[in-house]
Parts: sequence; structure tokens; C-alpha cells
Amino acid sequence: MFGARLSFVAQQPEIHRDDAQIMAWVVSEGLQEEYIKTKEELRWSEFKKACTIVGELLIAPSGEVVPGVSVAARGDRFKVTLAGEGGA
Repeated sequence: MFGARLSFVAQQPEIHRDDAQIMAWVVSEGLQEEYIKTKEELRWSEFKKACTIVGELLIAPSGEVVPGVSVAARGDRFKVTLAGEGGA
């Protein structure tokens, strides 16, 4: 048969899961340290709204300069909106 070999290959079972339900169970069992990832992430949008830009600096509500931020002014841009394109 054209040099082919036919065979059956065992497969891993297909698993359907509900992560929320599993996570609740893991927490209730006290296993979160082993099985749940926690990721600290900056809420940039909220933080930026609370700050003020002064020149090239970002100033925190406390008045301190926020490290790790550089501010670069950008020129105006030209925009054309044609009648009937949601604006005029």
C-alpha cells in the first residue's frame, strides 16, 4: 500500500475547565501559593490622571517627581473630516 503504515496513536484526554470554579476551590483548599499567579501591574491610566505634567517631568499628587517617566512634547497634527464622516 504505497509504503505507508497505518496505526492508532493514544491521545491525552481533552479537558474542559471552568477556571473561576477551579480557582475558588484552590483558594478554599489553601493552595493559592502553589497554583495561582499574582501579577502586580501599574494602573497607568488612573495614575497618570492623578499626576501633573510640568515641562518634561511627571509630578505625583504629593509634589514629587515620578522616576522612570520622560515627557516629550508633540506638535499639533492636522486632521481633515469630510462631511458625512461622523463629525461635520
